[in-house]
Amino acid sequence: MENRNDELIAIAALSEDARYDFACVRCGTQFRAPVGFCLECNLPHTVYPRSRRIASEVIHTSAGMSAKELAARSQRLSAMPAYGLRFGRGSVLVISGWQGYGKSCWGIKAGASIGSTVLVAAEEGHSESLAEKLRFLEVRREDFWIVAPKTVRELVNVLDERKPRCLIVDSIQATSLIPADLRSMAQHIQGLCIVVSQVNKSGVVFGCNALLHEADIVLEMPERLKWRTTKHRFGPLIAGEV
Repeated sequence: MENRNDELIAIAALSEDARYDFACVRCGTQFRAPVGFCLECNLPHTVYPRSRRIASEVIHTSAGMSAKELAARSQRLSAMPAYGLRFGRGSVLVISGWQGYGKSCWGIKAGASIGSTVLVAAEEGHSESLAEKLRFLEVRREDFWIVAPKTVRELVNVLDERKPRCLIVDSIQATSLIPADLRSMAQHIQGLCIVVSQVNKSGVVFGCNALLHEADIVLEMPERLKWRTTKHRFGPLIAGEV
């Protein structure tokens, strides 16, 4: 917090009666006015106009369905062969942990086992470090695409062109996406959106309230290359290794 005036402006921008035209790119907290820092992250220069993100490009609408249709749909769960997890269409999975614990490797292995995948490599891009992970995990699928779109519209265009079963965002903190966008993306592809998230110094997910609430499945990596579920809407809590 830079000063008391900035704090008062930020609090006022959180008014329930406000029209939320601004959002934090780190945690997704929404504001009605531009502020110098986010009250949720307590980080400076992370709040930007929502219009820059072109969120309307990924809004998912539904005409509704009957109880019979919904019950039948709920039975059509997909499997993740690599780890034995089950997920529904349009699901969001969040995985978090300390740097170097294997979050990216977990996501890559999961996506490759599901099928066609688009990886948004927001942190690594087309780097040698990412290439080494792909070699280590023996991922050589021709339908596993690595992209680094600059806008939400570019990402939506990629999804429309490639039609993947899985979308990996690594990491959300390195993009301008907010939690609601992740759901829209998952519904857009009618598959699974895997979200890699960084943690703060206390080991807590950045913007945990919004991000974890949106997720259907939440995993944490307490040790290197070891994972466990803390939330799973489609099955029991389990644990394993990368």
